[in-house]
Amino acid sequence: MKVAIFGAGTMGSGIAQVFAAKGHTALMYASSVASAQRHKDNLDKSLQKRVDKGKMDQAAKDALMANVLVEEKSAAADADLIIECVKEDMATKKELLNELDAMCKEGTIFASNTSSLSITEMALGLKHPVIGMHFFNPVPNMKLVEIIRGANTTQETFDAIWNGARISVSLAFICGVINMTIGVILGAIWGFSKKVDTVMMVLYQIIANIPYILQISVLVLILSPTFWTMVFALTVTGWIGIAYSIRTQVVIIRDREYNLASRCLGTNTVKIAMKNILPFMTSIIMTLLAAEIPSYISYEVFLAYIGIGLPDMSLGRLIYSAESAMVTPGWGFEFWSPVAIAIVISVVLYVTGQSLGDASDPRTHM
Repeated sequence: MKVAIFGAGTMGSGIAQVFAAKGHTALMYASSVASAQRHKDNLDKSLQKRVDKGKMDQAAKDALMANVLVEEKSAAADADLIIECVKEDMATKKELLNELDAMCKEGTIFASNTSSLSITEMALGLKHPVIGMHFFNPVPNMKLVEIIRGANTTQETFDAIWNGARISVSLAFICGVINMTIGVILGAIWGFSKKVDTVMMVLYQIIANIPYILQISVLVLILSPTFWTMVFALTVTGWIGIAYSIRTQVVIIRDREYNLASRCLGTNTVKIAMKNILPFMTSIIMTLLAAEIPSYISYEVFLAYIGIGLPDMSLGRLIYSAESAMVTPGWGFEFWSPVAIAIVISVVLYVTGQSLGDASDPRTHM
């Protein structure tokens, strides 16, 4: 495959190195042929240092550099892939792509390494397809490329949002079930046992003083973002706040007069918990659940928006990918539709949970 890279700075040189290392022809372009040659020479020197340190074989280095070419712009006419890495300015990028659009063969794919500009706006008026191909620095070491779509049809947008909502809601419910189960069980034990209370209070004070979003972010970065590592990050300490809330309520209810009387009459702890405490805890558990599930959707959206969320097209990833569409005339729907769906899901789940909490409170049926 013949790849033409326009912009031979740090990113452009790195992209050329990656393609050339895989046996593809990489054409390097800068503001002039002389400038491109200087960047190629710098790449050669950098790779030679790796050879001298024993980190790269000389033959591999020579083969790689043989695939990196510096030629006139007209040589890009028959390229299979064009990647632009010029300065982050829409006018500059559009001028270059319009020029290449007129000279390149049919079937050439245009790609932009932009991280902030609208792919849809960039592609307006071009006959060649344009995609976002965002490489991460340093390119040879980062085995990650973000592919960004341009304009989609209504059906594609609907399908993407439907699938994104399914992923986000599944994540939220799984985390909610895990955290609530652990939190309710441990919270009940915590509230009844003074020995457990001593240990758990120390643990709670340590964990609660570390921002929850920071805990999640660090774990996701360490483990790499996948669906199940995200579940782990959200649940490894997510239960402790729930457990503390349950513990507080258990302590309040357990010392009421009727529970003290039951204890004096010899009623065992399990029966007191099941008959006297659990009925009053049901509404509290539902209220907690109503707040917890929407919060997991919010965390997922936030993490994806800052670039460390799920690799799957969840609601957060859709919002992140369509960020540039927010300011592109006629394409705001691409951004605001997943935002609206995330808000609607969160509000519906919260209201439903609150209603179930009220319905399960014994005091509302007196």
